[in-house]
Amino acid sequence: VRMARLYDKDWPVALNFAVMVIFAITLRDVTSVIAVTTLGIAVDSTVHLLDTIRHHEAAHGLRRVAVFEAYVTTGRPVLVTSLIIAAGLAVLGLSDFQVIANFGGLEALSLLFALAADLFILPAQLLASARPAREDRVSEALLLTTSERAFPALLVESERPAEVALAAE
Repeated sequence: VRMARLYDKDWPVALNFAVMVIFAITLRDVTSVIAVTTLGIAVDSTVHLLDTIRHHEAAHGLRRVAVFEAYVTTGRPVLVTSLIIAAGLAVLGLSDFQVIANFGGLEALSLLFALAADLFILPAQLLASARPAREDRVSEALLLTTSERAFPALLVESERPAEVALAAE
């Protein structure tokens, strides 16, 4: 997994400027900083996901399994931190001072766009650029065991492995 995959961060910045055009928000010194801060904050989440994917891909050799495992293990922290930061910035959108309100609202919206890019565009890019697995059966088996570890509550009682069934009791 190469760091060149970070070009999915162009979308949040472009959408931010599109929202500014739609709502006739002028480009000022404060609103121009939004693109830079969005990139700074959003790239952090992407780097965490890419590092986890790289780690799992080195362990399994299969990109599809690595992407799935990375989103199961690192996806929730990325989601929660992005939502918390966006919510904190959205509070600035309630300000009576229009410049601060524009900054807070647009920055929060841009971070939500960046989160969507991390959750949907990044995995699609990674899976599209993956080499085909040697055998799809191996990939399916690894995905199944990963899902069992990640979501044991979704298994029917009779399908649960013995250690999961004992831990649930």
